[in-house]
Amino acid sequence: MLYGRDTETAALEELLAGAREGRSGALVVRGDAGIGKTALLEQTVAAAGDLTVVRSSGVEFEAELPYAGLQLLLRRAMGSLDALPVPQRRALRAAFGLAADAASEPMFVGLAVLSLLSDHAGEGPLLCVVDDAQWLDRASTDALVFAARRLDAEGVAMVFAVRDGAGSFTAPGLPELRLGPLPEDAARALLADRGGAPADTVRTRVLSEARGNPLALLELPLGPSADARGAGGSAAAGGGLPLTTRLQMAFHGQVSHLPPGTQTLLLVAAADHTGDPDILVRAAAVLGVGVDDLPPAEEANLVYVDDEDMLRFRHPLVRAAIHQRAALPDRLAAHRALAEAADPVRDPDHRAWHLAAAATGPDEAVATALQRTAGRARERSGHAAASAAYERAARLSTDPVARVERLLLAAESASEAGDIPRARAFADQATRAAETEAEAAAVRGGAEPSSAPTAHAEPGTSPRASTPGGQAPAGSTSAVDAAAGQSAPPGSSGPGGPAPGDPASTADTGGVGGPVPPHPSGPGGPAPTEAGSTAARGAANPLSAVRGRALYVRALADFWEGDFGAAHQLLLEAADLLAEADSAAAARMLVQATHTAWYLGDDEVAGTLGRLAALELPPWAPIRPVAEFLVRAIGPGSAAAGPPDVAEAAAASRAARGGRVDPRDLVMLCGVGLALGQDAAAYDLATTLAAESRESGGVGRLTTLMFFRAEAELFDGRLDEAVATASEGLRISRDTGQRQWVSQLSSALAHVAALRGDGDECRRLVDEALAGGAGRAMAPGAPWAYWSQGLLELGLGRTQFALDRLSLLTEPTVRHHISATRGVPDLVEAAVRLGVPERADEPLARFEAWATRSGQDWARALVARCRALRAKDADAEAYFIEALARHDPHRRVLESARTALLYGEWLRRARRKSEARGHLRAALETFERLGARPWADRARSELGASGASVTVGQDTVRSVADEAGLTPQESQIVRLAALGLTNRDIAAQLFLSPRTVGHHLYKAYPKLGVVSRGELAALFPDT
Repeated sequence: MLYGRDTETAALEELLAGAREGRSGALVVRGDAGIGKTALLEQTVAAAGDLTVVRSSGVEFEAELPYAGLQLLLRRAMGSLDALPVPQRRALRAAFGLAADAASEPMFVGLAVLSLLSDHAGEGPLLCVVDDAQWLDRASTDALVFAARRLDAEGVAMVFAVRDGAGSFTAPGLPELRLGPLPEDAARALLADRGGAPADTVRTRVLSEARGNPLALLELPLGPSADARGAGGSAAAGGGLPLTTRLQMAFHGQVSHLPPGTQTLLLVAAADHTGDPDILVRAAAVLGVGVDDLPPAEEANLVYVDDEDMLRFRHPLVRAAIHQRAALPDRLAAHRALAEAADPVRDPDHRAWHLAAAATGPDEAVATALQRTAGRARERSGHAAASAAYERAARLSTDPVARVERLLLAAESASEAGDIPRARAFADQATRAAETEAEAAAVRGGAEPSSAPTAHAEPGTSPRASTPGGQAPAGSTSAVDAAAGQSAPPGSSGPGGPAPGDPASTADTGGVGGPVPPHPSGPGGPAPTEAGSTAARGAANPLSAVRGRALYVRALADFWEGDFGAAHQLLLEAADLLAEADSAAAARMLVQATHTAWYLGDDEVAGTLGRLAALELPPWAPIRPVAEFLVRAIGPGSAAAGPPDVAEAAAASRAARGGRVDPRDLVMLCGVGLALGQDAAAYDLATTLAAESRESGGVGRLTTLMFFRAEAELFDGRLDEAVATASEGLRISRDTGQRQWVSQLSSALAHVAALRGDGDECRRLVDEALAGGAGRAMAPGAPWAYWSQGLLELGLGRTQFALDRLSLLTEPTVRHHISATRGVPDLVEAAVRLGVPERADEPLARFEAWATRSGQDWARALVARCRALRAKDADAEAYFIEALARHDPHRRVLESARTALLYGEWLRRARRKSEARGHLRAALETFERLGARPWADRARSELGASGASVTVGQDTVRSVADEAGLTPQESQIVRLAALGLTNRDIAAQLFLSPRTVGHHLYKAYPKLGVVSRGELAALFPDT
């Protein structure tokens, strides 16, 4: 039994009961070492009874190997792998190194975990237990936390035990249970139950030193100095040390009494982090020991063999005590033995890390092996592990060429993992190392750095260019030359590889749930940096390439921290350094700089695009169509020419890559298309790219695409669709920690709430959107939030408040944003109603120029409406008639209805009531159909004032889903089911488990009054 843990036990029993009833849940148990987390987990497993159980434990060394912890946890469930949807199966196979030709998509890995656990459970409940989760590698943590956050109706219970003050296990959004010290009466009872009652003085001392820690109560009395301290012995025997250290000493004291062979076997087991009994036996044999040496450790209750024949330590501190307190020569020998036991073909990564742990000084061969390990980790999206491996490889390097490149790669991988302090530090180290090597090269015969002697390294032992482990660029002769050979700024993983900080790719490369920088809400942000240009190799000033890449890492760090001004300046400097050697890489930098400039103001945007226009790009560069499109779309002088076509630019970008689909560049075209007013083309492109991302990976881009789709749906007046799109995007953004898109999508949903007059919901969403800022930067969703606030007040008739909020969109740092441009007609209406039309003079002039360049009739209709509001009565009607004529009656019906409302109001004031009624009634019908209550109320009031008979407060015509009271997720699921999709198909598309889909359908059927999915098609004929 567990003493003093009744409340905690009840919480876990409730979690198990929920799983048995089909409700999923997760719990993170936190506390100090020895506080009872493992015991609580063991009791939970014992109480699971009929539940299927999968369990694992983090090992400190696993943090250096991506997905090592996850692979150990899921080993029993892998029999269900083939039943997973193809994208999830492909991602998980890549993550586990089972497929060499596929890249790991972190979000799909997380979804695969959810699906695999659900399938493994069959029709019954399942308990998933992870002890010492703080030692899990980052990739495993992200996948498990992602799965835990999406638990719903699978009957899965997940429990994580996390030690305070060690490792890292961040799980935002998951409920936590914190274990504190035992109450004194429980501590005394536990000590008494331990047996062999100590003397009163010893008992008092142990209770005092243990401070309610159960493990200390059980283990400290066994320490060799317990009685001495109880009798007044010196505190130097251990009483003055931290409790964890004293516990390790106590455990090591038990180990030290075992036979030498047993101690050696335990040390090998402690140093091993695979849990593979075959490896343990082979490594032990290298040191002359074997399984015959195990019984004394089992008899001492230090280890046990589980039902899978894996050797496990009774407590994690036992493993730590054995490894950390072993003599250095013994520890090195254990790691060498494990390296020898690891298969160099099947398990090169474990072998490399054990070789590194056994190294006593620089060793280029080991550094090379580690670099290859880092490359494989990076390909599997294990960026934290990759950074650690690159950094260790740099420290082991004897080749200065390799050292510089490895430090740069460590910096870049740290950036992708969101570890900003380490990224900065490695970038600075790389720059200093390159400068030192350049000076040394100049001394050697007075040569330029690029003519320094060629590094003596075997093929594959120097920095990577194209292989997972990496090859030094051919002909490189110094560290700075080698770095020049890799012209890609941080984040590239080969030609067209993803760059950190890119809204189109960050979550793809940074890991599920990892930190994502707040991206500007401009036209989509930049595409990833191009790598591999041979132009930089042998550059006249190769040191510039190193500095450029290091500056990029620093720029990204500033970007993450919200200092867009500093990030922008560093990107410009980096582009200048790279321009001569590699104009394509410089162009990528300037595309990134356009991204940061979007937050600084339109002058900065124009200046950056002016630099981009001045670059001479080779015709083969895939970035060229994107750069040319940007310059023609929003660059200096672009307003004087017709806008480029989004669809043509997308086709050109695909063609530049030989027809190979690369959606990263195309994502940005969606945003720029909206900035140009090409809403239909941008929507079509975003829809196509979203479908590709769902199928083939790149889920991190999906939230970006869903935001653009939601914007286009809002502009088109399709409010229900916008809510569904934005809600799904917001859910994914929260699950993946993409704060940028949480802010953006919240503000888009706030806009719908504003149109529908839901003030409380609008303000809540605006608060969430505005909370997304970082450092000195405004929140990414701020422009949309300001527009939503102004629209809410305008609809409710609080015109002064509306004008105040809408005026924020006219500031130089904001006015170039898409939402600021589209909000000008609302600003004009508010200013006219308050009798201060001049407040909108300058914004309207800009809007008129924008509308003219767009060539869109709907934009010209809005201009005509604005002119009608500002015109004298003699001229106003002609503008209203023009506006109505330019509106498409089948598209953008909300704006058409608002124009009809304003015209009807004008006609009524002109005492032409009978003419007014037709326009007002048409507007009212549209507002009611869309659920735009404030505007419906206004139209109804005007209709009544015109003498028409109206029903005050009549019910709004709502969709079938709204009438039935379906949640947004239920609505999505039933619409897909109406198309004939199976539960598994729907689950794959919406990133849910099939069980959850079935659960929501089960809840939706009675709301809709149906008993089977066959009846859904009739309810949703337009699906």
